[in-house]
Amino acid sequence: MAIASGGARRAVHAGLDTTGLRPLFTDVITGEDAPRGKPGPGLFLLTSARLAVAPARCLVYEDSIEGVQAAKAAGMDVVDVRCFRT
Repeated sequence: MAIASGGARRAVHAGLDTTGLRPLFTDVITGEDAPRGKPGPGLFLLTSARLAVAPARCLVYEDSIEGVQAAKAAGMDVVDVRCFRT
């Protein structure tokens, strides 16, 4: 599993470290790693390449409309988790 966040690397890593979730992920890709952010597919395509998994075999959990659009543009299945926000 990997994290593909449009956020800044420092903030994303801090959040993962604080919650203790960082060891669960093989890679952490941030907005600083892709030439263009969401809704462009670059962030997700870079993530699938780093994981050596075809985009069509990826499942994205996304909490923004731009992220949903980006996942679809990358040819990935996507679960829109915005309905779970409180």
